[in-house]
Order: sequence, then C-alpha cells, then structure tokens
Amino acid sequence: MEHEMLLTAYGLGIIDKEELIICTASGAEERNLPRTTVDLDNMTLKQCRENFRFEMDDLERLCTVFRIPDTVTLGNGIKCSGMEILCVVLRRLAYPSRLCDIEELHGKEETALSRMFNCGIHYIHDQFAHLLDTLDHPWLDNNKLRECAQVVQGKGAPYDKCIGFIDGTVCAVARPSRLQRHLYNGHKRKHGLKYQAVGLPNGLIAHLAGPIVGKRHDWKM
Repeated sequence: MEHEMLLTAYGLGIIDKEELIICTASGAEERNLPRTTVDLDNMTLKQCRENFRFEMDDLERLCTVFRIPDTVTLGNGIKCSGMEILCVVLRRLAYPSRLCDIEELHGKEETALSRMFNCGIHYIHDQFAHLLDTLDHPWLDNNKLRECAQVVQGKGAPYDKCIGFIDGTVCAVARPSRLQRHLYNGHKRKHGLKYQAVGLPNGLIAHLAGPIVGKRHDWKM
C-alpha cells in the first residue's frame, strides 16, 4: 500500500525520482510487527501496572471519566479503539521511552503510535486543561483543605495550615535558533521551559503554571 502511494505521488509530480528511490530504499527493511492491538486480556496485573501504572479495572474507569469514544478516527483516516489510544498515552507517560521501544507491545509502527499519542494527549488537554488553571475545585472545599493540612502536620510539619507543596521542573527543548539566552537554564545546563505545580498529599496536582522561560529562577515563577 505504501509503495503504491509513493508511485502515485511520483506520477503526480509531488516527489521526484531521487526522492522516490530514497523512500523506497528506506522502506525495504520492514519490521515484522504483529498487526494487532495491545492484549490486555492476557496481561497480568503486574505487567499492566508496569506498562501503564494502572490496573485493568482502572483503565476502563479512565476511559469513562475521560469520555474517550469507543472508536477514534486519526488524522490520516485510520480508526482505532479509544482504549488503545489511552494505553499508548499511558505507556508513553509511564516512563521515558522512544516510540520504537513500544512498537512490539502495541503492534504498531512509530508513525501510527505518534499519531495515536498526539491524538490522545490533545483530546485530554482540550477536555480537561481548564482544571489545572485554578484552585477553585468542587472537590477542594474547606473540609478537604483541612484534611490535607492535618495529613501534612501528621507527618511532622510544624505548620498547621500547609495543604500542599510547590515544585518546579525544567522540560528540556532543542537549542533554539533565536532567544537562546531566554531558554537556557544555567543550573541544569540546558535549554528548556519551566513549569510549576502545586501537589497535594493525595498525589493530585491542584494547580499547574507554565510554560515559563527556562532562565527564570524558581522563586520568580
């Protein structure tokens, strides 16, 4: 199918003869990947936690809570299940990895996995990003704030009104062609964008700020 598309592009003048030869040669060594989806039914609880940081029952609940459709159509017209999209997103976020590292698990090539991951991330962001812009949440009322403060104090904190912890992180980026000094972080010795979050004792992020230029010190974020 891919070869036919290349020939069509060559016939329409979209690519020239040299590009046709390069694309054909690069696709000559195809990897033998199982054309299937991730097999959750035959995955142990330990494997599920290791790959996705959630148990199988949790995956079903996440699909429901995130309102992920049963069938998702990617930008290239390919259809896949919402559960498969969620698994790709969770696997990529569970631990730093390259797309080629998870090809065998999902039975998809890098291009397809990239589309699935981006589709899932953009969907979740568009639906729920507003929840990280404010501390005014229904589940974060006065009673919950008191409970958080009690938990923190119970761990030995001398202050009785601490409900969470502020921390920042630097996400590395490629060295830009412009404004390098704004993105360069001298402490980490790399270019990046900074984010700052408020974490609660229950592990949830109550607020997220960013991106901020990498050169800015944490106390100015």
